[in-house]
Formats: sequence, structure tokens, C-alpha cells
Amino acid sequence: MKINKKRKKDVVGWTPNSEAGEYYKNLKGGKKRRAGHVLKELHALHKQYGKMHLTKVGKKVGDKTCTDRWYFIHHLVAQLYYLGFRVEKVNNIKQKHCIALCRYWESLYQAANISNNKTYLRTVLHWVGKAEMLDQIPMDVLFEDPKCIYRPLKTTTDKSFTANYRSELLPLLGDIKKDIASFKYDESFTLCDVPDLLDHFEGRASIKKQYEYEKERRSIIMLKLIYWFGLRTAEAAFFSPKNDIHIDAEKGGSYIVVRKQGAKGGRSRRVYLHKSEQVEFLQELKTRMYCKDRIMHKDVKKTDSFIRSFNRYCEHIGLSKENKLNPHSIRHMYAQGVYADYSGRTAPIKKLSSLKKGSKVDKFAKRFVAEQLGHNRPSVAGAYIG
Repeated sequence: MKINKKRKKDVVGWTPNSEAGEYYKNLKGGKKRRAGHVLKELHALHKQYGKMHLTKVGKKVGDKTCTDRWYFIHHLVAQLYYLGFRVEKVNNIKQKHCIALCRYWESLYQAANISNNKTYLRTVLHWVGKAEMLDQIPMDVLFEDPKCIYRPLKTTTDKSFTANYRSELLPLLGDIKKDIASFKYDESFTLCDVPDLLDHFEGRASIKKQYEYEKERRSIIMLKLIYWFGLRTAEAAFFSPKNDIHIDAEKGGSYIVVRKQGAKGGRSRRVYLHKSEQVEFLQELKTRMYCKDRIMHKDVKKTDSFIRSFNRYCEHIGLSKENKLNPHSIRHMYAQGVYADYSGRTAPIKKLSSLKKGSKVDKFAKRFVAEQLGHNRPSVAGAYIG
């Protein structure tokens, strides 16, 4: 991972925004010096191994994984010292440290974050030749509740946009009644109404200053890409209308290419088009000259800052986790729509499906949903459709 001098200076001084982070910032004297030595050693290890896959020789991990590893080593040092350990070298990390860290994570995080942190800890141990140490500790010793690390394969609540939509949650809907006479405002809001909603937000953005307008319309295009193709936020940011759109019914069908830069695990994929409205949207998108090369600004040096700007805009229009209407809820909606199109039945989470679970049609639809979303395992589709 290339880090310029300014970026490196910022990241070296970074500590997690938590009790452990505050404790680390206030270290003085010998403690601060010892912690600095450990962090410096971890920086050197990350520079050498941060981009390398843990088990597959010669394979590199994605940029996001490399960056997450970089941030984790700062978490690791801060949390070790916060928990009362005075580790002076990375090689001094023992089983007692692993147990204390895992139980600390159990008290703070949900299953996904605990699992990720455990993986990153294993990676750091692998760098210093202690790859098997963490796996030798029984799960009931690592955690008070060994089940805390396991994520359910099937969701029990509908997290899609249409399931959680309520008009009072979107603060900028006030003028829609004046602008779009046919727009629905009640609880009958459906999948087909989302494009009208996004068009309305784009119309409101056009009356602002040029700089603000450009930022907001790029955010709206990203929301539309998530709606039509189920992309992740970073995948939408790196999408290039000029190079990633392939519309040809005769040669392999029509599809878009998801670039590895923003994809999870650095895996590129194809998302196939199955609706004429998707083709119409892409054709219109290719006419927008300001984003023909990439949705994210060319002059953006830090992807994270652009993503944060996108998230701030989403919160501004009411798409937030508190409202259960964050951009990922639109991705859930896309997954349920693809399942319905290819199986002929509504998603199981809707509890209206008459399709037998485990049937050939059900398995095919789930496998296709998982592939379209960028997951290797068909079982992951259950987290979206039930």
C-alpha cells in the first residue's frame, strides 16, 4: 500500500476513538516509549507483509484489507496497553494477551467485528512466526460465550429499504408533493418508487452552488448504482461508465464490470443486466461527461474522504443507520428483487413465498444472488433474503 509522507504522518499518530485510544494518547515516559517501539515494529512488518495473502503464496490482498490491517495494528497496541500489558516486542505476545483481547472485543463489538479482529490478530501472529498460537486456544477459553463470534447465515428481520421506509424519516421529502404529483407517500412505497425519489433529490441539488451540486449529484449516482446493480459503496465510487459498461445482447449478454479496487477482497466480477430499465439508466449515465471516467473525482487522493462525504450526504437526506435506511438497505432491496425475478417468488424474509426451500429453483436463485452481490458462498444470500 502506497502512503505518501503526509498520509503516513497522519496515520502514524492515529489511535482508535475509544477508551483504549484515549488511554494510549495519554501515555507518558517509559510506557509511551515501549508502545512506540512495538508500533514501529508493526509498521515494518506491515510494510513487508501487509499486502500479502495469509496462506496463498504470491497472492495479494485488496487495498481495503491492507488498509484495515494498518489500522488494526494501532488498535492492537492501544488495547494491549489499556488492558494493563506492557508488551515491548511483537514477538512477546502470548496466549494470555490473545485471551484478554478477545474477551475485550466480546464486550464491545458484534459478531462481524469480533471475527474480523480475530482474523487480523492471527495475521499479525503469522508475521512473527506464531501462526498456530491463536488456534491452539479453545474457543470457550478465548470467549466467555463462544457463540459470540458466529454470524447467522439467515437474517430474521427484513433490512431492505422498502421494509423500513416511512415518509417522516426522510427530512427532504417535504417538497416532493409539489414536484411529483404521482409520488407515493404512504406505507405502500415500493421498489419502483425509489428512482423517482432519487431523481427528486438530484433536482433539489441542481439549485445549489456548482461545487455542492457536483458533490451531491455524484452521491446520487452512487445511490442509483446501488439500487440498479446492488453495488457496495466503494464499488460504486470506482465505477467507470466509459470502461465498465458492456451492452451486447449477442456476445455474452449485457453486463457491467465491478473493478477490483473497490470490491471486497479485491475480486472483480460481472453484474448481468436483466431489466430494460437498467440499460436505459446506463445509456443515460454515459452521457454525463463529468463522471464518464469514474464516479469518484479524479483529484480525490483519499478514497475514505470521498466515502465519508457520501455518507454525510446520505445522513442529510435521511439515509442513516438510525432510520434503518442506510445505503446498504438498498442493496438488500436489490438482492430481494433479483431473487424474485429469477425464482418467480418473493424473498423468504417476506414470509409470502410459496417456493420450497432447498428446491433447485431456490438454490439457483440464491447462488445467482450471491454471485451478483460479490460473494463466493451461496449461503451468504440468506443474510439478504432470509
